[in-house]
Formats: sequence, structure tokens, C-alpha cells
Amino acid sequence: MLPGSALAVCTLDVVDASNHLRLQSVVLPKELVGAHPRRELSFRGGRACAAEALQDCGIKGDLSVGREASGLPIWPVGVTGSISHTSFFEKDRQLLVAAAIVAPSKSLIGIGIDCETVMTAQRAQTVGAQLALESEYRIMAEMLLVESSSPLIVTLLFSAKEAVFKSVYPIVRRMFGFKSYCLVGTVTEAKRGQVEGRLEFRAADGFFANVSADATERQLVETVQVNFRVDQNLCWTLCAVSSS
Repeated sequence: MLPGSALAVCTLDVVDASNHLRLQSVVLPKELVGAHPRRELSFRGGRACAAEALQDCGIKGDLSVGREASGLPIWPVGVTGSISHTSFFEKDRQLLVAAAIVAPSKSLIGIGIDCETVMTAQRAQTVGAQLALESEYRIMAEMLLVESSSPLIVTLLFSAKEAVFKSVYPIVRRMFGFKSYCLVGTVTEAKRGQVEGRLEFRAADGFFANVSADATERQLVETVQVNFRVDQNLCWTLCAVSSS
């Protein structure tokens, strides 16, 4: 956790979620009305967590979080935050996990949280080629002591780069892909049975072309760090960009 921040997490049975009064009180944006029920539920779960995190952070009044046309959350003035959600099956139940983290924008100008279910081998193979460079897979394999093609490595890199995007995009206001940031090293090691640590990413050459961020902001996002943790079959990642 980050100083001054607040985190809210919820786990819901998808079947029972329709009876959850707090979720049903979340107003859907018009573009999601009539969407697939699981997509609606994911939005409601994320926004319910966001409201709880804002309240825990001391925000008063309206705790609803808007949505830009791009899908980016619109946070109250003075706050930066991030939302994530995923779903997985546990025995015969489908569960939704949603999370939101918020912090004062005077200390953090960007923050990204991501939660992913560990991919199947088939999906990892499909995603892997588009996600990272061979050097990144080698670094992860050495740290986690597993094969470089492991679904765990692919999932962690995917989640970490999602967290990087969520924290950097609001600053540079420019869409960018998975290979725009490259893993250059690990700050702490992960051991078997305790899969957690920190990864360091650096912006690729040419990343700042046509970026509206000023020189100070560019320096802040040129190199970013991502904390990660694997809890059973869930990968959690967190990236934060300090204001100084």
C-alpha cells in the first residue's frame, strides 16, 4: 500500500450478485446499459469498490466515479485512482473480484492497479508473442525459477503492463502498446512459495514523440516500478507515479 492511499476489494458470486443492493445502486453509463450481464457486474463491482476507497480516503459528498469516452475513470478533484476486475471459477461457482485504489493527487500523479486470473496455457501462448520481448521473458524466468513460456510469467507481465498503462496514460494522454515499456530488471527477488516482488520498466526509445507531457512529467514516467503478488490463481500488480 502507498502512503495516504485507500484500497477496497470485493469478491462476489456472479449468480448472487443481482441481489447485492450496493451493486445495483451503481448507475450504469448509457453505453453499458444492455451490455452482457458480466460486463455490467464488473463495472458495478469496480465502482462500488471505488466509492468505498474514496470514503476511506476521507472524500465527502458524491462518491460516484464518472467515465470518459475512452473508458478512463473520472475521479473527484484532488484524487487519483485506478480500478480493476477479473473473474474465475472456483469449483462450481463463478466469482468476480473487483478492486479500486485511490490516493491524493498532490502526492501521486498516476496510479494503476490490475488483477488477473492466471491464464490457461493456450491463452498464454496466444498473448505471449504480442506482449513482451524475449529479454523480458528471460528476466522473469530467472526471477521466478520457471520456464520462460510459463502462463504465470505471461500473466504477470500482462498484468504489470496493464498497471503501467493505467498509471502513465493519464499523464501523457496518449495510447500506447505493451512493448512501449520494457522490463529492465527486478528490484526484489521472488522465491518459490512466496511469489511477490518488484519489477522495473523503462519507456522504449521514441515513446515520448508527440507526447504532451512536459519535461518534468516525462522524467517521472521514463522509468516506473511495479509491485506484484500472486495469491493462489490471482496476479495483483500496482504501479504508482510520484509527483516528485
